Amino acid sequence: MGGERAGAILTVVAPAGPLAVPGHLGHIVGCAGTEAFVKALASELGPKNIRVVGVRSHAIADAVQAGSYTREVFTPKAQAMGLTVEQWVGGAAHSTMLNRLPTLAQVAEVMTFLASDNASAMTATMVNVTAGTTTS
Repeated sequence: MGGERAGAILTVVAPAGPLAVPGHLGHIVGCAGTEAFVKALASELGPKNIRVVGVRSHAIADAVQAGSYTREVFTPKAQAMGLTVEQWVGGAAHSTMLNRLPTLAQVAEVMTFLASDNASAMTATMVNVTAGTTTS
């Protein structure tokens, strides 16, 4: 990857980086750090013909049913509110501008595009797939 053969490095991060929500300090800093790393790494690798692009996704609607580790992440939050994980994820959908969450297929399609030559002018940026949870 790099040199004569163009390359792309993609990351996926939760939408917490640009948010300020009490009780999520470590998560927010981790997400913001990942987003900053995407930009810094892109500046280092761009001259080597390697792009770096991040995808900022909200909770993914069908990830829990697909066996994702997010069940373990979301369970304590759901239980604290007296909800099942499925109910909590459904409630998260209502916090978005589109009143829904992205699906695994949608995130995969965005990432496929970003890795393709059709996105070869994109680097050092975050692509927002949060259904409007964040606007930057």
